[in-house]
Amino acid sequence: MSKSRIAERIKTPAMLESELQDVITKNIKHLMIDRGITQKDLEIKTDLWQSNISKRFRGKLHYSLYDIVLFAKALNVSVIDLLTPKEKAPNGKESR
Repeated sequence: MSKSRIAERIKTPAMLESELQDVITKNIKHLMIDRGITQKDLEIKTDLWQSNISKRFRGKLHYSLYDIVLFAKALNVSVIDLLTPKEKAPNGKESR
């Protein structure tokens, strides 16, 4: 394998951070849908402003470890549940 092909496979810390932020957002959104929770509900449960929750969902703000703990408590899941990518089922839907 050429050096350029190897370099394409290596992910920078920024790339990994971005992917993790996306995983957290997807997991929170799925849990919100499952539980019928709105961003306003999360604002009350986390004490984070709804506008800042929205910014995190759009990738304009990053989740801190403290934020992740707040969201996990608000959604009654573990931090690991928010950090773990969900596997896709053969039909393309995410499995739980």
